[in-house]
Amino acid sequence: RISVFAGGWTLDAAEEICFVEEAPTGGNAIDLLPRLVDKSLVIATHVRRAARFRLLETIRQYAAEKLLETGELTELRQRHAAFFLRWAEKLAPSLVTPQREETMAQLDSESDNLRSALQFFAETGKTDEEMRLCQALFFYWFFRGQWTEGRRRLDEALAHSMDRGMTPLRAKTMSDTGMLASMMGDHQTSLALLEESREIHQQQGHAWPLANALVFLAYELATTDLPRARKLVEEGVAICRERDNKFFLAMALNHQGAIAFVQKDHETARAVYEEAVALGRELNDNWALASSLRGLGGVALRLKDYELAATHLKESLASLRNTKEKWFTSRTFDTLAEMYSSQKDYERAARLFGAAATTRETVGASLFAFYREEYENYFDTARNALGQDRFDSLWSEGRAMTLEQAALYVLDD
Repeated sequence: RISVFAGGWTLDAAEEICFVEEAPTGGNAIDLLPRLVDKSLVIATHVRRAARFRLLETIRQYAAEKLLETGELTELRQRHAAFFLRWAEKLAPSLVTPQREETMAQLDSESDNLRSALQFFAETGKTDEEMRLCQALFFYWFFRGQWTEGRRRLDEALAHSMDRGMTPLRAKTMSDTGMLASMMGDHQTSLALLEESREIHQQQGHAWPLANALVFLAYELATTDLPRARKLVEEGVAICRERDNKFFLAMALNHQGAIAFVQKDHETARAVYEEAVALGRELNDNWALASSLRGLGGVALRLKDYELAATHLKESLASLRNTKEKWFTSRTFDTLAEMYSSQKDYERAARLFGAAATTRETVGASLFAFYREEYENYFDTARNALGQDRFDSLWSEGRAMTLEQAALYVLDD
C-alpha cells in the first residue's frame, strides 16, 4: 500500500522515511518487504546506507485500482499526505543551515511523494495543509532553482485560501510568493503581495515573517522610493538582530548592502557586506558566504579596485561549485563579466555574459531592475568594442557552457 501514489519510500539507518509507523496492526511491513522483493513485486535499489523500495508500475496501477474499489484510496492518500507534511516540516529548518545540501538530497529523493501530497491537499480543500507544505518546501524550491514550480504551487495555495481571511499562514504564503515574483521579474504582483503581507504581519505582531517581507519589499522599492527602501531594510535587519538568527541576519545585511549600493553609499555597503561575510564564515555556510562576497566584489568593482573585486568574486564562485545552485551563480557570472568589460577583456566578458544568461534562464530569474542600467552599460561596452558579430559568437559560446565549465573558465584564469 505504501508506494501506490508516487516514487516509493526509503529506509535509512538513521531514519525511516516510510509508512511503517502507519502500518495496519497485525502485519509488519519491514518483515514483508524481503518476501515481496524476492517475488519481484517490489524493486529495491541501494544508495550508500539507504535502501529505496518501489512497486513495479503495473503492480502500482493494479493496487491503486483495488484501493479505489474498496473505498480506501482517499483515506490512504490522506495518511500519505499527512506523513510527508510532517516529514517536510521537520526537515525545513535545516534548509537554512550548512546541512542544506544533505537535506535537499533527501527532499530530491521524495519529490514525487511531496508533489502527490501537495496535489491531494489542493484537490481536497485542505488549504491550510497545502500552504504549510508550500512553506516547508519554499527554500528547497529556492535553492534548487525550481522557481517556476514553486511559484505555481504558491499561487495555487493563495487562490485556494481566498476565503481564509488574513491569517498569519496566508500572510506568510503571500510573502513567499512575493519573494519569488520579485526574483522572476513580476514586480507588480510582488509589490502588491509584499505590501499586504508586511501590513498584516505588522498589525498582528509577527516579527520574524515581517522581516522577510520588509527586506524584499525594499528591493521592489529600490528603483522608485529609495528613502523608504532604506528605512524598510534597516527595520528588517534590526528584527533579525533581535531574533539572533545569523543566517537570516546575513541575508538581510545583503539586502541592506544592495540598497546602499544603489544609493552609491559605498562605505555603508562595504561595511554591511563585510559583516555578512564574517557571519557566513562563522556559520560555515557556503551559500551565505558566496552571496555576501559577490556584494563585496560589486562594491570593489564600482570603486575600480579590480584586484580586490576578482578576489571576492572568484571566492564567491568557488564557494558554490559543489552545489547545484544556479541563481546566485548567474549573478556572480554577471558581475565578473562586468569586471572584465571594465578591464577591456571584452572576449572573456562576452562569454560570461552568455553563461550568466543561460544559468539565469534555467531558474526563470530576471535581473533586478536597480542593477539593470549598470549591467547594460558594461554589456554594451563589450559589444561595441567587439562588434556585433564577434560579440554574438562569443556570447553563444558562453551560453553553451555548462555551469561547471563556466566556473572553471573563471577559476582557471
